[in-house]
Amino acid sequence: MRVAFGLKAHSGWAALVVGGERDGDFVVADRRRLELVDDEWTRQPYHVSEDLQPKQLAQHAEKALRTSSSALTTRMAALAARVALQGRS
Repeated sequence: MRVAFGLKAHSGWAALVVGGERDGDFVVADRRRLELVDDEWTRQPYHVSEDLQPKQLAQHAEKALRTSSSALTTRMAALAARVALQGRS
């Protein structure tokens, strides 16, 4: 079964749905919450940003993007490998 990944980003996490078609019917192959930040890192980065100066704000935003992008890449690669092992593509 061929599948598609759908993501909806939230602050610090993303909702993931893996859907496909089997015998003409839509099938949800997987759904889960993907954590995109460490427990050490704030889950609501914009609250921390409220009192920062412009330079600090830019550094904070860059760190948030870098951290969440890295986490998403790692989690999606692992999920894609798992889906492939299950005979889906």
